[in-house]
Amino acid sequence: METKTLTVYSAGPEGFAEPTRAYMFGPYQALLKTVFTGGVINPWELTSDVEVMAVISLPSGPDRVEKLAALHDLIGQRNANGIERANTIVANLEDDDSGTGSEIGYGAALGNFLFGMMTDIRRSADIDPFIAYLIERSGGEIVRKLGDLSEAVARGAARGPHYNGAARATSDVDHRKPIVFFGGLMGYTEGTEWFWQTTLRPALEEAGLKVTRQRDLPQDNDLGAEIAAAIEAADLVVVDLDRQEIPIGTAAIAGFAYGYGKPVFGYRSDFRASGEEGAGFNLQVKYFVLHSGGAVVNSTELLVSSITAYLDAKA
Repeated sequence: METKTLTVYSAGPEGFAEPTRAYMFGPYQALLKTVFTGGVINPWELTSDVEVMAVISLPSGPDRVEKLAALHDLIGQRNANGIERANTIVANLEDDDSGTGSEIGYGAALGNFLFGMMTDIRRSADIDPFIAYLIERSGGEIVRKLGDLSEAVARGAARGPHYNGAARATSDVDHRKPIVFFGGLMGYTEGTEWFWQTTLRPALEEAGLKVTRQRDLPQDNDLGAEIAAAIEAADLVVVDLDRQEIPIGTAAIAGFAYGYGKPVFGYRSDFRASGEEGAGFNLQVKYFVLHSGGAVVNSTELLVSSITAYLDAKA
């Protein structure tokens, strides 16, 4: 594949702050336009400031809440469509941004080339294992300097894509126990492991579900591949969205599962606000969950009832 055929989607949170926004619209985007002559899709240009301010400036009240939700959904849809129009993603990994993670996951499922930017001089190898795996599987690389991107893309294009993308058909649940993959950090701490063993896992199993969990996969260098295989084998995916900021790897699971046509259920019992105003958490992650056929729930009881209702409707 020649680089001139590559169209890139530029994933990252740069537009939120003045320094990174100036850099994005300056040298960063200039380089992308030089490298990706097939075109650059910048999500920060897909929705105008005028559209955003028309809603943000509304007085508090039900109308503003409703229009904020509609705006978030529209932005999520436009970004997803941008990823679908591209065949490459360059993602800024420096902020562990959950929206960026979900876009990486979706792009990976579609078979896009993936390249990561990590120029933070404080950080070395601490890239989420699922993110690192998806980038490597795509034939892309993680680069440490903007000036290295051109050569990395040329190497990737010469190798050709490693993965051609997933089918977008939804799972057909047969008469066996439906398989649920529970992705995220549930069980990595003593407290959440206790809750998993005493409450969450028993409730899911009593509902007739076969549960696999990220924490129970081999925690070694193959973890990223194991997560991908578990998602591919599952009928439904649950992502643990607790913590004020959703981990980038968990967000990638949501986007990846959406790309595979899996219903995604977001478990978020954490009542702290996160993400864009009024969204509760990152709008892109929320878009992938809600448009997958799944739901966002805030308790074990609601998680089980939502999954059961989904399965009953599919029966």
